[in-house]
Amino acid sequence: LMRWGEGAEKHLAHFHDTFGQNTLVRDKWLGLMARAPDKNCLDRVREIYADKDFARTNPNRIYALIGSFVRGNVAQFTRADGAGFEFAAKVTKEIDPINPHVSANIMGAFGQWRKWETNRRHKAQEIMKDLLTQKQISDELRDILTRSLAE
Repeated sequence: LMRWGEGAEKHLAHFHDTFGQNTLVRDKWLGLMARAPDKNCLDRVREIYADKDFARTNPNRIYALIGSFVRGNVAQFTRADGAGFEFAAKVTKEIDPINPHVSANIMGAFGQWRKWETNRRHKAQEIMKDLLTQKQISDELRDILTRSLAE
């Protein structure tokens, strides 16, 4: 079990500064930041995603950060307040016009929504239904949402 202890952010920042120019290492760093089990993880992921230097058009960067968050950090992705779901939906809306495959992959993390407790289940269902009402969504995203809601 990984623990997010004192000094973790300082050590990860040093690691990033030292090795961050190597794209493979940077992707690993992004994944670690997104999977960290602390309560500030979602804020950190939002901050990284909002950074002007974060390559939102690069599928590998999206998978490393957002994919790691939605698939590797269940506690923060499925937060009771729905903030993890909302963030995933926001990213999906932004990414879908650029890369429908990536947006559908992000929303694939909602596939287990029926197994979550009632509050989380309702929030996830609302998010998916809302995305389906968007005027312009890709066929790939529409397909994954429709199948997730129908199952």
